[in-house]
Amino acid sequence: MMTWFHRVRGYMKLPQKYLNRMEKMLGEDFGGAFLDSYDKQRYFGLRINRLKNTQKSFDKITQGKKQVSWCKSGYYYKEENRPAKDPYYFAGAYYIQEPSAMTPASALV
Repeated sequence: MMTWFHRVRGYMKLPQKYLNRMEKMLGEDFGGAFLDSYDKQRYFGLRINRLKNTQKSFDKITQGKKQVSWCKSGYYYKEENRPAKDPYYFAGAYYIQEPSAMTPASALV
């Protein structure tokens, strides 16, 4: 019987075919950095839409948030903040975006 999924660190199920491919690509880093990353805290981020913000709304949205170092319009937020329930989100003032996904957009600016 073929194993389709493998439980990583007792938490996430990943397809065995994917794990085999990643192990082949990463070599020694597979058992360390790659698998260990599943034990680390997830980062939550939002990216400001600079075309739809006044200074007042920008200040309100970014208050208490740390800027993503490689993206001028990116900010980290805590999971419990729930920014998708904010009226500014529905108005398009910012987007929910994983911080690492901000890299391509910041390279274009």
